[in-house]
Amino acid sequence: MRLVTPGAPEHPRSKLNLAADEIAAVHQDTEDDRGIQLVLLDLGTPKAVDTSPTRDDGAAVFVDTETPEEVALLTDVYADLKCKLVARGIPAHEIRFVHEAKTRDARFRLFQAANDGLARVIVGSTAKLGTGVNVQRRLAGLHHLDSPWRPMDVEHFVVGSAWLASASGNSSFRVTLSCVNGPG
Repeated sequence: MRLVTPGAPEHPRSKLNLAADEIAAVHQDTEDDRGIQLVLLDLGTPKAVDTSPTRDDGAAVFVDTETPEEVALLTDVYADLKCKLVARGIPAHEIRFVHEAKTRDARFRLFQAANDGLARVIVGSTAKLGTGVNVQRRLAGLHHLDSPWRPMDVEHFVVGSAWLASASGNSSFRVTLSCVNGPG
């Protein structure tokens, strides 16, 4: 609701609060083994500008895709989730956004930190976390905060999640799969 009406009071059973409760519970349950969780959140993915090579010389042209108010409001979804997780006892340095990793090497280092149990909650869009993420070894939770719209997306979430949980060599964790829906 706060995305539609900035300044509206926060609902204690909002989607982000429900997700934060579930993520914190899995985090606590897997503390000894340093289990990790992926959080797929498509609403409010961090982005400020879009680049497109439209000039003849191939140079990138920067185009604002949203107003500053829209960027601040949407980016706050990721920041708000992080604040909620920290308030529930998850150390801030263990919560990472996949959008921080701008290069292939940076993504590799982020996923290696996850496999080492250092980055324990990775938040990102379905596009950035849905494929090419090799963090199965310690995977303890996979949370989808946006309900899929298309049948193929539901299938991808269920089948892909089941594969991650079973074919990964992950024998230490029971993987929690959740698709969080709430009143806001």
